[in-house]
Amino acid sequence: MLRTPYAGMMKTHPVKFKRHFKRILSISLCALAVIANAAKAQEYINVSSQSGPWVWVNGGLNTNYQYGANPNTNLPPAEAFYASFDAPAVITENATVGLTFTPGDYLTLGYGGGLWSEATNNPSFPDEGPNGDASMTYSNSALSTLSAEYYCPSDQGPYYSDELIGAFTDDSGSIVGTPLAIPCQFSNDSFIIPEGATQFELGTADGYALDNSGTLQIDVEESTSTPPPTFPSVDSLPEAPGSTEGTQLAVPEPSTWAMVLAGAGTLIVIRSRFKPQEL
Repeated sequence: MLRTPYAGMMKTHPVKFKRHFKRILSISLCALAVIANAAKAQEYINVSSQSGPWVWVNGGLNTNYQYGANPNTNLPPAEAFYASFDAPAVITENATVGLTFTPGDYLTLGYGGGLWSEATNNPSFPDEGPNGDASMTYSNSALSTLSAEYYCPSDQGPYYSDELIGAFTDDSGSIVGTPLAIPCQFSNDSFIIPEGATQFELGTADGYALDNSGTLQIDVEESTSTPPPTFPSVDSLPEAPGSTEGTQLAVPEPSTWAMVLAGAGTLIVIRSRFKPQEL
């Protein structure tokens, strides 16, 4: 027969037992609410290998951050080669999933899957993730302005060809702060949201984009403090979904659900087997 510390209490002090049972039930419901909150939605965005990391206009928007050149001759940035890039992938405010771009918060980016290449059907340029092609390193030299990585902090390199890169921008697309490399293939990258930023733009580090192919899925979350959120690890390199932007659920581990269900089951058993006797 099942014995519990509350067995005698149910027979002799049914009112007191009810009070204890309600307290236990309330604690259990709170635990369930915490678990449910852990399964909150996360933003993700797909970044095309032909997306430039930000928009620039000679003499206008982001004119000091020009990129794009003929990769065969290393010509300086020119509109003709910049025109090979598509518009950046843009992470914008989304209150539903907690993206508010509050200054001082942390924007965390994680690798959700997918591959891209800087030269389609060329075996010399294998498919890569967001870390890019480690066999091709960019230095901060004058010729390297063909790649947007030229504008990243020099003390955070080395930077690789076809690496994921981005920048905080305001509503007009003007860069706020400094462009950033995002080598999030094996660990998440977190950046402090600067004052004036309302979005984050992403693209590839390359000088010419028409021969690029592939897409990366990047998971996104905003937090108020460190440590930043932890995304599921990527053990393989699956193809990214076809949609451009959306949300996904961060589902708790099966063992977590098992503990919650076991606790709920115990409460049900106690309640059903020990009913107060009428006096």
